[in-house]
Amino acid sequence: MPRRKQAAAEKPEDKFIVLFTALSMILLAFFIMLNSMATVDASRTRAAMGSLVGTFGALPGFEQQRLQVELEYESAKKKGNHLEKLVRTKLEGETNLTVEQREDGTIVVSVGPDVAFAKGGVEISPRGFSTLDRLGELINELKLPVRIEGYADASPSPSNWYLSARRAASVYRYLQANHAVSPELVTAAGYGDSTPDKNGNYRARVEVIFIPKHGGRR
Repeated sequence: MPRRKQAAAEKPEDKFIVLFTALSMILLAFFIMLNSMATVDASRTRAAMGSLVGTFGALPGFEQQRLQVELEYESAKKKGNHLEKLVRTKLEGETNLTVEQREDGTIVVSVGPDVAFAKGGVEISPRGFSTLDRLGELINELKLPVRIEGYADASPSPSNWYLSARRAASVYRYLQANHAVSPELVTAAGYGDSTPDKNGNYRARVEVIFIPKHGGRR
């Protein structure tokens, strides 16, 4: 009897609030997961999945999905490590380039504007021919997706994006004209002064990004 009285004393509004709160938390967690996966960023996806499992426990299917994300991340990283060594070996002795591996496994070859372009120009300078020739040979040898990205420095100018896009396009045209790189593998885009380099500096540059299969942003 006392238990029945206690149950009768509970207001329907209280049950609704509890149910609504629980559903809201689940929906919030679901949208966080979708956002992380939509960016195709392995590190963020891993963090989001870990947070969800830590909050709600091992929900059905979550452990399996998290394991899949972990395996894909590790696979991309291993392929990136191998690819980085290969790219460094193929470009050995080329002092006009810098090579780095990002967390997602992509390999970034950075070309300074003073190497390939005249100051403020968008046409390839003859002094950059040999550097770009080595990159063209490497692209054709690896046959991996490649993204050419142009960046400008942080000088206040409305033409920064235009300059970065024209330079990325010029590198693309040079590689296509002189090395017949496949347009199905190579894309080009300009990003103005939106992104700093690995040292946090907003400097003008062109980055040639090699993307391991099943890894990296595309």
